Amino acid sequence: MIVVSLVISWGSLFSQQDPKAKVVLDRLSEKTKKYTSYSSNFTIITENKQDKSTNTQKGLIIVSEKKYHLLLSNSEIFFDGKTQWNFLQESNEVNITNPEPNPKPKTEDIFLNDPTRIFNIYQTDFKYKYVGENVCNGRQCDEIDLYPNSLMKNYFRIKLFIDKSKTELVQFKTYGKTGSNFQIDFIDFNPNIPVSEKDFFFDMHVHPGVEVNDLRL
Repeated sequence: MIVVSLVISWGSLFSQQDPKAKVVLDRLSEKTKKYTSYSSNFTIITENKQDKSTNTQKGLIIVSEKKYHLLLSNSEIFFDGKTQWNFLQESNEVNITNPEPNPKPKTEDIFLNDPTRIFNIYQTDFKYKYVGENVCNGRQCDEIDLYPNSLMKNYFRIKLFIDKSKTELVQFKTYGKTGSNFQIDFIDFNPNIPVSEKDFFFDMHVHPGVEVNDLRL
């Protein structure tokens, strides 16, 4: 009976959103919305606990509203608000799709499929908790945990570190149920940079001989 009471009490407590976490998350979301554009250099670390392997790659993201250009070590992803081009450099091929709005991503897809969502992903389908103030990558941060409402996700927690003084996202990490973790460390953040439409469009003429896989319905 005592164990049952404790479980019920904990479940009731956890079902409530943490107001302190919400203040920090809302501040980050609102500040980011005010930018006409921004760019950020970052590092992605993929960790597999099962085979004890780790993969690290650097990248650059350029964003303007819902449009983005994601540059990775072996690929580039362009999105102009409707169409997405995924260019694979090694094989010189590009996959073209019209991604569905607000997709339900896998662990690593939260950022790679739509990097603009990470600033407001907490607003739907998550519980959030303020963990405390901690140092991350040499910066004083607010540490916040997000827990998905759905048990069908292949991750059980997302951890955010948000710079206290600048209200900038410093680190974003997902913890997979099978031991596969995905971490992004944002090295810098450059708001209101000059951009043009061509930054978010894949130009076939720049890549002669590229193999085109048009996967649009």
